Amino acid sequence: MKEIFKWRDIKPGCIFVSRNQSLLGKAVAFWADGWSHCGIIYEEKGNFFTIEARKHVESRPLYVHYELWKRGDLRIFYPEVNCKEAINYALSKLGQHYDWLGDVALFFILPFEILLWRLNLKAILPKIIRTKREKCSENVLLYMRCIQENNPKDVVFKYLVDNPIDKDLCIPADITKICGEMCQLSKSILK
Repeated sequence: MKEIFKWRDIKPGCIFVSRNQSLLGKAVAFWADGWSHCGIIYEEKGNFFTIEARKHVESRPLYVHYELWKRGDLRIFYPEVNCKEAINYALSKLGQHYDWLGDVALFFILPFEILLWRLNLKAILPKIIRTKREKCSENVLLYMRCIQENNPKDVVFKYLVDNPIDKDLCIPADITKICGEMCQLSKSILK
């Protein structure tokens, strides 16, 4: 895994995290170190698009995020392994509805869970209200798990096995942290 710092270096399979100014984005960012949204980048006919959960899981041209990139409100990570099967898995989710109920419930539960963890009381609160729909961070986490399943010998993606994260409580800040730690792991392997 490596972080992409130049727009021209973006490749299919990249993961992005961003800060946005929507009401929900501001609420999530308040509890989540500023990162409020995430998605997956794929290529079709020479153009880059995103797969992201908004009102539903949808595809948008990547260039709609360029202003966020220029402001420093978008980070992009490249998995450096074969992502083809995982991209197909993510594309199969297009059209699914967004889990608004889960997000609202998470907004009320997350602050208490963060407080417990900061007090070193590593407690997990009871499962929140959920539907079968998914949040943006859940889509990306499941995409990353699909990459791991298709590359079982990859030491970097083994991180997901060694450090399980609850998909119901996963938020964009968690995706940012996981990608950052996987980048550090990649660098340490190369040394």
